[in-house]
Amino acid sequence: MLPQPGGGGEPIWSLSDAPSSPCKTADPDDTGKEAPSFARLPVSEAANEVTMSREEEEEEDQEDLMELTFKDLSFEGLDHDAFKADLKENLAKMGTSEEALSQMEIRLRAGGVIAEILGASEVLTELRSKPVATELTVMGCGAAV
Repeated sequence: MLPQPGGGGEPIWSLSDAPSSPCKTADPDDTGKEAPSFARLPVSEAANEVTMSREEEEEEDQEDLMELTFKDLSFEGLDHDAFKADLKENLAKMGTSEEALSQMEIRLRAGGVIAEILGASEVLTELRSKPVATELTVMGCGAAV
């Protein structure tokens, strides 16, 4: 057994320390030699850093949600496509970037009309910086956040 570099953790096993294996080599002469067995090696800190990097990347890509309620509109009989188009048009008039508008998804549900706006965190951060609660109207109705 060899000590792990930097100390701590599980020891690193060398091939000479590994227990023998009942497996034989794929020697064409079939000399009866046993194949070496490999013991478990500890995970390196570099591998952990890669994993953390991926987790951080996933957090950045996570979607965020904002709900806008339009109490004076009726979900039934509403032209959903026209509502979504008017919503995006009015968000653009408030200064929302074309990039943010193209990256958001809008879902509608009943309760008056509730617009769920989904997108990456940075898209919703941009949207929240706008005076949506006080200035946004869609189809003549003001939004409540």
